[in-house]
Amino acid sequence: MLDFRRLRYFVSISEYGSFSAAARAIHIAQPALSHHMAELEKELGVQLLFRAPRGVRLTRSGELLLERGRLILRDMANLEAELKYQSGSKRSVSIALTPSLSLALTGKLFSSGFRLLPQIDLRIIEARSQQGHKLVKSGEADIAISQRDPRRKGDRFLVREPLVYVTGLSGNATRVRTISLRDVVSMPLILPASGNPLRDLIDAAAKPLGAKLTVNREIDGLDAVRQMVTRGMGHAILPWSAVLEDHADKRLEARLIVDPEIGRDLVMEQGTNIAPALVDDLAIAIRSLLASMNADLPRQP
Repeated sequence: MLDFRRLRYFVSISEYGSFSAAARAIHIAQPALSHHMAELEKELGVQLLFRAPRGVRLTRSGELLLERGRLILRDMANLEAELKYQSGSKRSVSIALTPSLSLALTGKLFSSGFRLLPQIDLRIIEARSQQGHKLVKSGEADIAISQRDPRRKGDRFLVREPLVYVTGLSGNATRVRTISLRDVVSMPLILPASGNPLRDLIDAAAKPLGAKLTVNREIDGLDAVRQMVTRGMGHAILPWSAVLEDHADKRLEARLIVDPEIGRDLVMEQGTNIAPALVDDLAIAIRSLLASMNADLPRQP
């Protein structure tokens, strides 16, 4: 019968590329790790690894075991998490949120009026999209909520969040609650640099209009952009979650961009050590929060 502990050791060696790197990562002596691999090969009756001075290479049998072994370990982790969740045991859940979502959601997630799930202790990590992805992959976060990355498949769709035009308040503030994208692109804008997921989305939306964005400054920091807009140093295009409280408190004016409306798809990525049923419950609860947030959008009466 396959020894799951030795399977984990084998997967670690394969992923880290050498016995020494895997031994350091999983905190086991290298001679002991070598012994376990020899026993695993003996148990299965096949050679799994070619040992070389600069690391290891997988045999064809090793490649097959790595592919199937990852699935087995993932299913085992899911089963263990599912059983603990069904038993009602309290557990910690770490959620990575992008800066704009962190602004809008953190208070609501912890508020007494919104009891997410009584059996979890919630931890919020603020992280950009790629950082959140890495945190989930490393096991430092259980789930990450971010803008959809077309290169990643399998993330769970939550809601589409509109982008809004953001400007400073003036004494003669307009009552107009929407603005066309063509009008927005002619404004002196403060935007993230090219390559930023939000900037790429904005560029793609403006391209069919044949209009060139008027980029006054390129700044990637959300707080810095909001501060500059507040001081009248330019205008911005931001996710609604980034400015909804500023708009409600009359620190900034936000208008829904129309003709066409543009938005970003928010998705949830999950790790392997969280029960699928818990992920389902979290997705329902967080989707409800995000939908209620969109209900406060500035639209035409």
